[in-house]
Amino acid sequence: MRHYKISVGSFLWDSAPGGSPDPGALQVDLDITVVSADVGTGAGTVHIWGVGLQTILQANQLNQKTISIYGGMARGLPLAKPQQFGLLATGTVTQAYGDWEGVNQFLVINFQPGGAAPAAPGPNSMPPKTPIVLNWQKGQPFGPAVQTALQGAFPGMSVILSLAQQLTAQQDQVGYYPSLRDFNYFLRRLTQQMIGGSYQGVSIDASQGNLQVFDQQQQASTLSQEDFIGFPVWIEPQTIQCKLVMRGDIKLQSTITLPQTWSNVGQSAGSSPGVYFNQASLQGTFWVRSIRHVGNSRAPTGESWVTIVEAVANPPQSNSNANSQTVQGGN
Repeated sequence: MRHYKISVGSFLWDSAPGGSPDPGALQVDLDITVVSADVGTGAGTVHIWGVGLQTILQANQLNQKTISIYGGMARGLPLAKPQQFGLLATGTVTQAYGDWEGVNQFLVINFQPGGAAPAAPGPNSMPPKTPIVLNWQKGQPFGPAVQTALQGAFPGMSVILSLAQQLTAQQDQVGYYPSLRDFNYFLRRLTQQMIGGSYQGVSIDASQGNLQVFDQQQQASTLSQEDFIGFPVWIEPQTIQCKLVMRGDIKLQSTITLPQTWSNVGQSAGSSPGVYFNQASLQGTFWVRSIRHVGNSRAPTGESWVTIVEAVANPPQSNSNANSQTVQGGN
């Protein structure tokens, strides 16, 4: 069964408490985009149907609150994989409102994955640009300099470093950046130039309730045939799009490995006996560059509860001399 869990302020909606599906759970529509900070800020909308009048009247109190959304499947269907249920995104509510139209009472929550709360929420409000100051001195390691810069701008968020390359400033790098996007854009291109080759540079992901700074694959997932809604397709050179049953265990910069075969679909016309078209047209390992979660918890079709992944072929490989370390900071 489809499983969601939404927590914001004092409210909690869970369609499968304790893993047991609740047939009376409210209908939820969601649309969440997760990208690295240098690409954009991402966006999220949650639409909850059937809420009470008291919830509608309290909607404006949710502005600037932290929202966490989990999604995936609960046990109940033969191919459901509860182990793929996980955190889709954490962010700050930019606008929340409720309404009563005819027989429908509903709550709409717009939020910004990661980032700081807006100063004055309104119909057109966006999170303010939080300035970041970098003071990376010549000969200083990359990690401490970036950690200090991010903790100064976002004192309430943990900074997690996961770096495969040992980066040291060849000259002073001192700058002021008006937003996290500008800061990550500068870091990615600077670190790409420092290492060269297929190195992708440093990315920052703010969608999981902290600031993850990384330049390597975070985890690996091997996909099975039953994970897919349709087939993976090429959308541009070296880039594929996969539509999967909604899941929360695939993260930015992780790798996905496509299955080598699909089920036999019958013997091809004119082929010799025993020859079947059962090999997948797309195979190999790809690294994830963006994720979009789209769902309607009560729609009857499979494509109504999905995670759409864009991934790039030939995942970047770390230098054989690189060391990996994870450092966590913040309050």
